[in-house]
Amino acid sequence: MDVWELPKSLNVCGKNYKIRTDFREIVDILRAFNDPDLNDTDRILTMIDILYTDIEIVENMGTIYVLSGGKPLPQEEVTEAIQKGVEFIDAGTEGDNKPKPRIMDWEQDAPLIFPSVNKIIGHDVRAMKYMHWWTFLGYFMEIPDGTFLQVVNIRQKKNSKSKMEKWEKKFYNENRKLCDLDKRLSKEEQEERDKLNKMLG
Repeated sequence: MDVWELPKSLNVCGKNYKIRTDFREIVDILRAFNDPDLNDTDRILTMIDILYTDIEIVENMGTIYVLSGGKPLPQEEVTEAIQKGVEFIDAGTEGDNKPKPRIMDWEQDAPLIFPSVNKIIGHDVRAMKYMHWWTFLGYFMEIPDGTFLQVVNIRQKKNSKSKMEKWEKKFYNENRKLCDLDKRLSKEEQEERDKLNKMLG
């Protein structure tokens, strides 16, 4: 994948498939990746469904089909479409596939992320009709020191059990709700918790 271009299609097994590239659509995919109500297969299918304009997901009698032009895609193409999709979301880089501790959440951290990006570009990115995901990600990666980076650094130190500076401890104690990532509950888990809370009064 050519990182010097802003791709609007992905080559899958020798065929070019158009993709949606606005940052909002990719953030929707990332939110789906963190959705506790979705299993791994559902998350991957959601990515394909949102990302590719030429590929559709169809369910019939409990069986899921991945189609293009009304015809089923061969498994080889589905596998490469997934790989190329993840690579695009990662801005053309291949990850090491090693699980990493969660240190941010696109939904929970949105109130911190957008002001930081807006400061870099000089206006509210959410007011723009379109911004390519790679462009947005470039701005995101250049977020200067501020509340968002402070929060992320504190999360990293907590995950690695590293010693926090005195001011970091003070900031954390005063902003626990900001610093602690919410544990995402599935709909079923939330219903059980609500039922228990009701029983406890």
